[in-house]
Amino acid sequence: NLSQTAIYAVYDANYTQLGYGVVNQQTTPNQFTDQNAGWARLGTFKVTTGNVLHVITWNSRPDGQINADALRIAPVAATIVNNGDQGSSAFSNAGGWTVAAVGFDGGSLVSNSTLGSGTSSAAWTTVVQTGLYDVAVTWTPGTNFSQSAIYAVYDANYTQLGYGVVNQQTAPSQFTDQGVSWARLGTFSVTAGNLLRIITWNSRPDGQISADAVRIVPVTAITVNDGDRGSSSFATGGGWAAVAQGLYGGSLVSNTAIGNGTSSAIWTTTVPTGSYDVAVTWTPGNTLSQSAIYAVYDANYTLLGYGVVNQRSTPGDFTDQGVGWAKLGTFKVTAGTVLRIITWNSRPDGQISADAVRVAPAAG
Repeated sequence: NLSQTAIYAVYDANYTQLGYGVVNQQTTPNQFTDQNAGWARLGTFKVTTGNVLHVITWNSRPDGQINADALRIAPVAATIVNNGDQGSSAFSNAGGWTVAAVGFDGGSLVSNSTLGSGTSSAAWTTVVQTGLYDVAVTWTPGTNFSQSAIYAVYDANYTQLGYGVVNQQTAPSQFTDQGVSWARLGTFSVTAGNLLRIITWNSRPDGQISADAVRIVPVTAITVNDGDRGSSSFATGGGWAAVAQGLYGGSLVSNTAIGNGTSSAIWTTTVPTGSYDVAVTWTPGNTLSQSAIYAVYDANYTLLGYGVVNQRSTPGDFTDQGVGWAKLGTFKVTAGTVLRIITWNSRPDGQISADAVRVAPAAG
């Protein structure tokens, strides 16, 4: 006799609504288990004023009574927006979608309109402040899914901040959080408005699209990994091979003749004018150069400086995101809005490894 559409509204101390969740109380909550009980997730909610969180339900539904038992509130480091969430972190979809498999905290969705038509879209939105955010996605893999699914990232004005491409025929595997694996899209800088939007759609001709959850984490540094695209991106020229595990996936090694300079790698990120600490990471190997050069340029390709590292040993200046980093130095950007870091196999003592760079505003 309970409602299949019971509403729980979430408010701050001023009774400003932060969002809500809808649950079916005719079935047992089963998204996760804690304290020997099953729970249903309402969503991630951001408290910015006051020091109180109110969660309210009432018998407003015409399809049954309301059951009131217990509430579980846990602080999180990351905002996770799941399909079905509403409020300050919300999900919406258009076109044809079906619940096809078990995903993060419930079912994952699959587009069911014509392949490549672009008529099935899914959007995850969350309220953020200006700053840097790492964005990752998860999905339930399937053999009929796209190997080149696109997730585009926008701000409040629908200005595209960048995008990521993932293979949904395989499970995401770059890192694990809250019991599921995730694939990182990249680091994105929000400079206008207070929203971050992640949108995917079935625009790919090679398969349907899965829509499950996105994960958004504020960060203090821009990390540009091999494979990133958009406002922070990576590109190569010449011959490279993925040979080892690196940050968020494989690292690359040049495979053209040692010292000929024909294998190049470039990391590019959008930054305002200012001073930046730049660091790099790689997977060490005994065939790599002991004097690998990373040159740092601005938007006009004016050389700002360079660093030399020994890639036969593990970078050890500091640790972040679970890997070691080597500092190249502090570089001042006075023209343009782009910082470029370039390496190439110009050294006669070994090949070059290309994995990730880290760009952080310099202290002071």
